[in-house]
Amino acid sequence: MRNRTRLLAEAGRLFEEKYGRLPEIGVVAPGRANLIGEHTDYNDGHVLPIAIDRFIAAAASNRDDRHFRLEAIDFGENFEFDLDTLPEEFPLWAAYMMGVAIEMEVEGYELRGKDILVIGDVSGRGIPAASIM
Repeated sequence: MRNRTRLLAEAGRLFEEKYGRLPEIGVVAPGRANLIGEHTDYNDGHVLPIAIDRFIAAAASNRDDRHFRLEAIDFGENFEFDLDTLPEEFPLWAAYMMGVAIEMEVEGYELRGKDILVIGDVSGRGIPAASIM
């Protein structure tokens, strides 16, 4: 789909603009809707998720330290943290990325820092859907 490709390209362009280098990786995933209930899939209930024609894209690169710099384009916000001195307060949108890094450390992975930029058209904010279709 064209909007997937253009959204991923926009993530790469914005990453280069923000961090002054090309990202090492870019990924894109569809949004989803549940036709049968919310919060039932991880509570052993029935759920019927379907992919929708909205997407989220991320561009990222490794760092040589243990510092994470996160940029949420749709929220117009950024957040930074270091794995060795975790913050007590953080924005809700950053909690998932921070939690994944923390759990990987708990499982024995030795992580390096990352620069990560995320953009999407799932919420209707960010890139107008009409401009990327």
